[in-house]
Amino acid sequence: LGLRISFITSLNIFVPRKTGNTSLTAEDAFNKKFIIPSGIFQVEKEYDSKYVYIPIEFARELTEIEKGVTSVEIKFTDNSDPDVVQKNIRKIFNKGFTVQNRYEQQEIFYKVMRSERLAIFFILTLILIIASFNIIGSLTMLIIEKQRDIEILKSLGADNNLIRKIFIFEGWLISIIGAVAGIILGFVICWLQQSYGLIKLQSVSLIMDSYPVVMKIKDFIVVPGTVLLIGYWAAWYPVRFLTKKFLNKEV
Repeated sequence: LGLRISFITSLNIFVPRKTGNTSLTAEDAFNKKFIIPSGIFQVEKEYDSKYVYIPIEFARELTEIEKGVTSVEIKFTDNSDPDVVQKNIRKIFNKGFTVQNRYEQQEIFYKVMRSERLAIFFILTLILIIASFNIIGSLTMLIIEKQRDIEILKSLGADNNLIRKIFIFEGWLISIIGAVAGIILGFVICWLQQSYGLIKLQSVSLIMDSYPVVMKIKDFIVVPGTVLLIGYWAAWYPVRFLTKKFLNKEV
């Protein structure tokens, strides 16, 4: 809370009275109690500035709520399904209670994180599309240089589809090698980050000191799939339009 407290001085807490009657003096408008701090915790700046833990009896006297609770936190076991538990709790309490999981409680934060993740993915995809023009240029030069080889292959009986497949595969092979190398390198970096925390967080008030990383199978499918798709287009485009000039020649 930004308070310079110690374990020998009391902490005075003021809470508006439940009656809600207006008063000119603070003593009549607020309930006042004091408590001796027994510990200081640090989680994250947002939480540290909002929350303080006090005994429930102390809180009941201060808020004038003798029975009932305002919220309850439930911790799941490792093998439990949060969605199923949340659904069952809603059935038990029916109306009058709001049952939210961790993601729903921080809905705006996670939406921002997902938006940033999608934005980064689209930016990297755009960079990949721009980089694919190098493949188009290289493959175009290769087709021009291999005119004589194309004629030799046709004289040996190779049809047009086979020649196209040869050039497409050669251009696509660059993307395949890059995708495989990228997946392996990405897996190694993520594993090192999870195991040793190579990238540290700047804040000193967090429980974790390193940037959290989670590896998902979906990411290992979507990312190389995007690379291979763009790579195939970069290989197909020059072959489709430039080989017409050479494949239609009579040998």
